[in-house]
Amino acid sequence: MKMKLFFIVILFLLVVTGCAQNERYVQAFANTKADLLARAIADNDLAEVETMIEKDPSILGIVGSYKGCLLTLCINVENYKALEILLEHGADPNYINPIDRESVLMTAIRPFGSQFEWRIDTRYAKKLLEAGADPNYQLNDTQISESSNHIIASSPLMDASRLDIKFVKLLLQAGADPYLKLYSNGATGFTSAVSSGKKDIIYFYLDSLEVDVFAPMKTVVTFTEDRTEGVYYIQYLVVNKYTKAYLLNDKVTLEKLIERQPKIAEGNRENLILIERLQKMGVDFVNHDYK
Repeated sequence: MKMKLFFIVILFLLVVTGCAQNERYVQAFANTKADLLARAIADNDLAEVETMIEKDPSILGIVGSYKGCLLTLCINVENYKALEILLEHGADPNYINPIDRESVLMTAIRPFGSQFEWRIDTRYAKKLLEAGADPNYQLNDTQISESSNHIIASSPLMDASRLDIKFVKLLLQAGADPYLKLYSNGATGFTSAVSSGKKDIIYFYLDSLEVDVFAPMKTVVTFTEDRTEGVYYIQYLVVNKYTKAYLLNDKVTLEKLIERQPKIAEGNRENLILIERLQKMGVDFVNHDYK
């Protein structure tokens, strides 16, 4: 009985949380001529969605208070059918939000569901790509947003590479360049996968795409008087305190780390397997300057 009540409470929380989130997204279009269309999208009233667009096609260009477009709304409220209708009637699959400079495609490369249960759904990204979304769009941190917010450089493939391999393969099939470097810091999708520790995606880049493991992973400019550049190689992104001590046979540091975290060796087993693989490819972890 208690277990049944528990699941009822969880279900209720899921519904309430979902409704609250959807309402927030819909309210972004309040006081615009797309307010009723936004409501119809959230309510999954597809017939009304089609009718309003056919009556006034210009409504597709309306953006909300956070500058998100109606396609973004479809993604946020998880209404795939509505997204299909909007694209069929000419909605722009390459819309860029002027606040965060994120493309609609990048918005679609995300986990769906809620904090109670995340899931991967590639349908939105796939449909946008079929409609002409640019898989090689770059969001560089040198770009200035409309609100002058700090922008973290990324791209659809970089977003996908820190999330799920299904997104990565989808983008590659659509023409994404796996070797394309960001203009601002030289990072790639592989950089993103390594930084995020996504082992399945890392091995996919190594085995199927044969990425250059000796090339700089990214370059970071320090805004000092001489504007020095910090060049980061794969060693810096792969190695942590434990694996560095292990590689350098630093027994004192190893003992201290194990004393603090008895299961640290088990937790780093996959990291050491990756390092061993990279060593066989010629990457030098022992003599690398980690400064």
